[in-house]
Amino acid sequence: MVKNVLKLAIRTLFKKKIFSFINILGLAVGMAACLIILQYVFFEVGYDRFHPSGENIYRVVTQTHSKGETSDPSSYTYHAMAPALADEFKEVEAFSRFHVDWGGSVVTYEQPAGTIERFKEDEIIYVDHTFFSMFNFPATAGDPNTFLSEPNSILLTEKMVEKYYGSADYDAIGKTLQLNGGWAEGDFLITGILQDIPENSQFKFDFVVSMEKLLQSNQYQQSDGWGWSNFNIYVLLNPNVDVESFEAKLPQLVEKYRGENLADNNQESILSLEPFYDIHLYSAVNDDVDVLDKSNSDNVYFFALIAVFILLIAWVNYINLSTARSVERAKEVGVKKSMGANRKQLIAQFLSESVLVNLIALALAVFLAFLALPVLRDLTGKSLTLNIFNESSAATILIATFGLGTLLSGLYPAFVLSSHRAISVLRGKYSGSSSGLLLRKGLVVFQFACSMVLIAGTFAVYSQIKYMQSQKLGLNIDQVLVVEGPSIIGSGDEFRASLNSFKTELLREPAIQHVASSTNVPGGGFNWGTEMRRDGTDRSENKSGNVSWIDKDFIDTYQLELISGQDYQELSPEGGNGVIINEKAVEVFGLGDPQEALTHNLIVSGDTIRVRGVMKNYHWNSLQSDFVPVLLAPTRGTTNKFSVKLQSDDLQQTIAAVEKWYKEIFPGNPFTYYFADDFFNKQYQADNQFGQIFGVFASLAILVACLGLFGLASFTAVQRTKEIGVRKVLGASVFSVLLLLSKYFLILIAVAAVVATPLIYFGLDSWLDNYAFRIAIGLELFALPALALMAIAILTVSYHSLSAARLSPARSLRSE
Repeated sequence: MVKNVLKLAIRTLFKKKIFSFINILGLAVGMAACLIILQYVFFEVGYDRFHPSGENIYRVVTQTHSKGETSDPSSYTYHAMAPALADEFKEVEAFSRFHVDWGGSVVTYEQPAGTIERFKEDEIIYVDHTFFSMFNFPATAGDPNTFLSEPNSILLTEKMVEKYYGSADYDAIGKTLQLNGGWAEGDFLITGILQDIPENSQFKFDFVVSMEKLLQSNQYQQSDGWGWSNFNIYVLLNPNVDVESFEAKLPQLVEKYRGENLADNNQESILSLEPFYDIHLYSAVNDDVDVLDKSNSDNVYFFALIAVFILLIAWVNYINLSTARSVERAKEVGVKKSMGANRKQLIAQFLSESVLVNLIALALAVFLAFLALPVLRDLTGKSLTLNIFNESSAATILIATFGLGTLLSGLYPAFVLSSHRAISVLRGKYSGSSSGLLLRKGLVVFQFACSMVLIAGTFAVYSQIKYMQSQKLGLNIDQVLVVEGPSIIGSGDEFRASLNSFKTELLREPAIQHVASSTNVPGGGFNWGTEMRRDGTDRSENKSGNVSWIDKDFIDTYQLELISGQDYQELSPEGGNGVIINEKAVEVFGLGDPQEALTHNLIVSGDTIRVRGVMKNYHWNSLQSDFVPVLLAPTRGTTNKFSVKLQSDDLQQTIAAVEKWYKEIFPGNPFTYYFADDFFNKQYQADNQFGQIFGVFASLAILVACLGLFGLASFTAVQRTKEIGVRKVLGASVFSVLLLLSKYFLILIAVAAVVATPLIYFGLDSWLDNYAFRIAIGLELFALPALALMAIAILTVSYHSLSAARLSPARSLRSE
């Protein structure tokens, strides 16, 4: 019997090749898209799951409450808090502090051949020796228990061993690296080699230095450990600890170690614990994006939703096309029933067709997924893999889509087709069921509504990205070459002399207009975030502000607009030069208008500083974030960044001239550069990736919907062939026939537009809430998707509509 059922299923597939092709291709595209999208989703959700103790690891998060307002959560706190937590609470099994070498260091080393080489490295972290007992980063050489037992110990990843010594298998243990220009300087002994950090790890580093070495620096030796809050703290709690109960004890620690200071400032410090596994996707903390590899859970869920939509659309196609053929297959059912076939046998036959179609589609889906995976890798920048034999996630998706697809797309058509009464069918009295027609209309509306939501989403994403990148920043970053400052330098006076020589030589180049130095550049964040207030107000008025240091040429180089006060062209060597602030700082600190602000002082972290000038607000960071209070403090020269304003079309020649003078004046320092606009626009990389991925999969969903529409239009045209013949005999034109056949689908699109409109509005409004500067949800976001879908639908059905309209009435009516 199974053999006969299989034979009948194969015959049916070959008998209606077009319908079979549409069903198989639609299901295959849906399954393939679902497979690769969910691989990406599982990759994102699976971040850091390779740490066995990760479920019990938490990050300390701090907030400050003052005068009824609570600051945004921060991942940064004091390094003394970590040992205090371990001392005060038995629930803490272990802790590790985490500090990034912001700005990087120059690494000097001796190659095996004896030559001295230098590289500028940014991926350097400082951690406690307990880091490797809490987290699972396997070593290929060295003992994890004694990795960082000495202050001048350093660890490298295999990738760095290969970069520095030519092979990842090179025995680098015992070799010496010299670090300059970073948070810790000196000679460091290589005591361990780590496997390369997995891509689905929120921690990204190539070098690891002992936290003990960092804390030996003057900055921290002069503090009691509660002064600088620029450390991340991770704690490993004992198993079965009730986290909520433990968090309720944390105010005791705050009161014991910071209570007096907080009371003087009329503030309250709130500590909480953030689960380690939640940091990558679900964290409410935003001040760690430059330190950790983080993603947006909303985007991941959007992609998962698209995968479900595409698969549902493919299954809807199968159901629609199968039930649409119910009249055509009614005689087949009638004959079989009259010959003794029962309903169970007929259901088995129709389900076998569904199994066969889904099985063929599954094989084709795997093939398409392998073809499409490299494209998704390029779009996401993730090394996604697809191994259906070794990866449980891939196998689970395949089995689930095949099983659900067979049942959901096969059961309803099987029951509908097997329910025909033999006597009615054989007498020619069966013309289809009204409930079946209503269901098909509902399913088509569902397809169109999903497609419209996806088109609107794609259009909105690209519009938002274009809007952010086209807005005026309030500063000019075009043709600004940013050169990483030297790390190997002499004394302060010696460096300033070298910097002046460097700027003088560059300004002699006709293609160079300005040269400035600063601690950071637009798009690179600020160097210091601290509490500040207007002089004369209570400490409880403290609010967060951001500080960067610039020299006298920075404002001219980036063309910042000063609306009151003075720039830094004339600085007093004795100090007291004041700071230049932005309009947002004037507003937040209650300084009146820009002119009145010049009469005020600010208390910045305990120091009184006068306001020297006020600038118009400008976008230092991406337009996803709002304006924040900014202070640009003066410096006579900094080693961090050099900004070179160019006025030349021959960029390569100008860059070569900059490199020549850099290497001559700052010997021994690697020359590293980039352009300010490229650096700034990197902030939109994640948005661009999201837009591209969203657009690709939205297009796939529309393609699958169009395949079903194409098949349905073909069936409708065949079903109404005689009606069209009669109309043409009575004088109907080709255009009127075309309109007749298209009107059915256009009405369904109009209904779908009504259904999709609120979904589009609330979905886009929720997504755009993530952006401080956002596009308006205008009429075009609703009208354009509907018009686009109408155009796509008309093009899809026009082939069959025109064929039916052009058919000679003599051919369509000859059987009457």
